[in-house]
Amino acid sequence: MNVTFVIADSRLPAQVLKSLNHFAEVIPLPLLPCTYPSIAGHPDIHFLKTDKHLVYNPSVPDDILDKISRSRFRLVKGHSPPSSHYPGSARYNALYVQNLLIHNLAISDPSIASLPEITSSIHVNQGYTRCSLVALDANRFLTSDSGIRRVLEQQGKKVLHASPDGIVLPGFAHGFLGGCAGILEDTLFFTGSTKGYPWEKALRVFVEDSGIKILELSGGPLWDGGSLLFV
Repeated sequence: MNVTFVIADSRLPAQVLKSLNHFAEVIPLPLLPCTYPSIAGHPDIHFLKTDKHLVYNPSVPDDILDKISRSRFRLVKGHSPPSSHYPGSARYNALYVQNLLIHNLAISDPSIASLPEITSSIHVNQGYTRCSLVALDANRFLTSDSGIRRVLEQQGKKVLHASPDGIVLPGFAHGFLGGCAGILEDTLFFTGSTKGYPWEKALRVFVEDSGIKILELSGGPLWDGGSLLFV
């Protein structure tokens, strides 16, 4: 694995952060005051990663950007920070995979549209797209959002829709499936264990049939930390 860093919410369970250190240097993301506390440290609220670029919220601290600048990604400054209310809080919460952008395109930060590698896009109503969605490749997806599932299936994509029940997000009844995962090459990392998760069997079959391995970073519950962002 040719990864150098992983950006992760500083509030993730200690065992998750410790395990991540075996694969990359962890960049703990502090709570940024531009948006509300539950998501203020979530990487997918402040960044969008493509094959070549990392678009960032302009209020991300310089010390974080200095570390990321040592990665292979070119930093692109966003136009505006996330706001304290939806949908402005989700302006960077898009998903990119193999030249395709999936997001509520009406709220995407304008900087995203300028990226040359984005050659096609799919509009979904859910602004918290990355929170709700994992791309195994450009044709196979995991989601906890029924609206996203319908749109992607209409586009001919294969989608596993799994309930978010049991995924921890402090302050809420549950978190989102995409928020507790991050993918690197042929490995899907989870911020906890799928044991006891109602969709464990279906999830494992779907992921492994895609040629992707699952790696669980702790024995605790799945924890929505706004995804794991490998750079």
